[in-house]
Amino acid sequence: MFSNTGETLESDWDEMVMEDQSKNIERPKPNLTLTDVIQIIEDHIDLEDDLEFTSESDENEKMAMTDVKFDVEEPESIWFIVEDMPVFRPSLNKDRKSGDADLKRFLVKSTKYPAEARDAGIMGRVWVSFIVDKKGRVTEVMVKRGVHPSLDDEALRVVESLPDFKPGEQRAHPVNVSYTVPINFVLN
Repeated sequence: MFSNTGETLESDWDEMVMEDQSKNIERPKPNLTLTDVIQIIEDHIDLEDDLEFTSESDENEKMAMTDVKFDVEEPESIWFIVEDMPVFRPSLNKDRKSGDADLKRFLVKSTKYPAEARDAGIMGRVWVSFIVDKKGRVTEVMVKRGVHPSLDDEALRVVESLPDFKPGEQRAHPVNVSYTVPINFVLN
C-alpha cells in the first residue's frame, strides 16, 4: 500500500478511493405499493353433471380395446455390446476369444489380393461392417471405409462368405449384433 518513501502507490490509492465511494453511495429504496387486487370468483359448475358412471357395457368396450393387436412390427434393435457376444464357428470355438482369433485367420486365408490393385501398388485397410442376426447369419454387409473399388469388393466378398456364428445373447435371448472388421491389403 505504501512505497518505501512513505508515499501511497497510485494503484492502491485508486482502490481505496473506490472502496470509500462505494460505501457512501445511497441507493434508492424500492417504493412498494399494492396496485393489483386479486379477486376470487367462485365457479358454479356442478361436478356431478360432468361425471359419467361406467356401466357393464362400458367395461366390455374397455376390455375389447386392450385386446387390440397392431400389425405394425417394431424394427429389430441392433446391439453393439451384449452379455454374450456372437462366437465365430461355434463347432470349433467354445468361447468368443478363440472365435475372434479364428475369424482373423479365416479373413486372412480367404482374402485374395486383386490383380488390378497389386499391379497398381494399391494398399490399405478396408473396414467392413455386418450384422450377426438372431440366427447367427451374417447380414447387411457394407464397406464403412474403403480404399479402392477392387479392394472394397474383395473385402465384401470375403465377409459375405463367412459361415454362421453362434448368435449373440442379451439376458439369455438371441439378439442382432453389429460387427466391424478391418481387412488389410499389404504388398510385400
